[in-house]
Amino acid sequence: VKFTITGDSLSYETNNMTVALVSVKGGNGYIVYAGGTSGTGLVAPNNASGKPAGISHYSFEFGSIIMPWTGSIKVVKSVDDWMGDTPDLSGFEMELWQGNELIESELTDEYGEVVFSGLSPGSYVIKENLGEESSLWKVTIDDDGMVTLVENQNPSQVTVNVNNEKIWKGTIRVIKELKNMPEVELPDDEEIQLAEVETSPLAGFMMELWQDGEKIAGPLSTDEFGKVKFSNLAPGTYEVKEILGDDASKWTVTYENGGIVEVTEENNNDDVFEINVTNTWKTDGGGSWTGTIRVQKAVSDSQNSNPSLSGFQMELWEDGVRIRGPLATNSEGIVEFNGLNEGQYQVREVLSSLYQTSITNNGNIEISEENETDDIFLVTVTNTRVYPPVIIDPPPIIFIPPPPVEEVEEIVEIIEEEIPEAPPVIEEEEVIDEEIEEIVEVMEEEPIPLATLPRTGPGSPLFLYGLFSIAAGMTLKFKRNKR
Repeated sequence: VKFTITGDSLSYETNNMTVALVSVKGGNGYIVYAGGTSGTGLVAPNNASGKPAGISHYSFEFGSIIMPWTGSIKVVKSVDDWMGDTPDLSGFEMELWQGNELIESELTDEYGEVVFSGLSPGSYVIKENLGEESSLWKVTIDDDGMVTLVENQNPSQVTVNVNNEKIWKGTIRVIKELKNMPEVELPDDEEIQLAEVETSPLAGFMMELWQDGEKIAGPLSTDEFGKVKFSNLAPGTYEVKEILGDDASKWTVTYENGGIVEVTEENNNDDVFEINVTNTWKTDGGGSWTGTIRVQKAVSDSQNSNPSLSGFQMELWEDGVRIRGPLATNSEGIVEFNGLNEGQYQVREVLSSLYQTSITNNGNIEISEENETDDIFLVTVTNTRVYPPVIIDPPPIIFIPPPPVEEVEEIVEIIEEEIPEAPPVIEEEEVIDEEIEEIVEVMEEEPIPLATLPRTGPGSPLFLYGLFSIAAGMTLKFKRNKR
């Protein structure tokens, strides 16, 4: 408890506890105050002048101790094992981290549980340390292991589930077989087969495991039973190779399936894949002849002056049957098929839509001891990178939009205003009839008087001349009215 006197008043603060009461004395009296975790403005009784007396001393009684809040994290381990065995949940190392600092680590008990307790409010992370076995397990942790403890939360313990799923792994077991073994002479001159010697002839053969043109394991030596295994292999394609060293001239090596092993979870209920490697003793002491086909990869790429030569998959076929591969070219574009007897073979590439492939003599090659001095037969495989044609976009079509509808309406209105009205159509027949009637009426009202001509005797021509003049005059008037 921290007490502070300022002037004539008293204040206090507590840490992880409470005060039952506080007594403040001054002058001839004192005042008792109720306690708590803090208090301010505590004064002594007033003096005779009505003002608080100076504090002479104070006292208090403890109330209760308040422990700081803490929480805990419980880790519960579960294990899924594809092998079907009853998993052992003990011994898994669980870690408690805060920020970049490792706070604590504990091993799970027989029930797969660990409890981290006495934790202050804050953010924590649960991690699992698998060490060298990290590649064998797929780990899943609730919320990626992140836990936040909040003061006075209820319940104060948070449970985090950690599941370990055993990642499927395969094993390749190599089994060595020997053929045409020579007889040996023991010190007692008793002739027996080499296989009957106390030291097993199957021991000591060195094996390697390759994948994608790279050695990934070995060399490992066969045991007395001629066996050696490569474990913890993820699904994939592998190749077994034997390293004979100085004894290479004594043996002809034959690999089951060309030394290729497909490790897949789907096609094998067991995790062990066996392959036989047979060594046949060469009867002439110097050994029967074998050759090597070396495939050299070349790549032409119009957009890459230094294309990669590695990773191209090659196969070796004989009589329509694949006997080796697929094997991947190394960084120099080379892959070799070794230990081949005389005969006709064909090199094939696992085709890719990205390349056009050209192989020397379509991949067909004959190997024999007579036609090659160094026992190596070269096949060149050339790949030309294919790119899709470049499509040139046509020029854009410029679209001129028509004038707005309102403008069109204005133009129509203007045009309609500018067009003069057509003259009225007059039917000629009606006009002609009216004019004729008018002419007839006039003629009826005002008849043309006939001239009185002197009689000169019968058949005078003057009478005819007068009639002709009257007819001509009427005709001219009718035509003028008609126009």
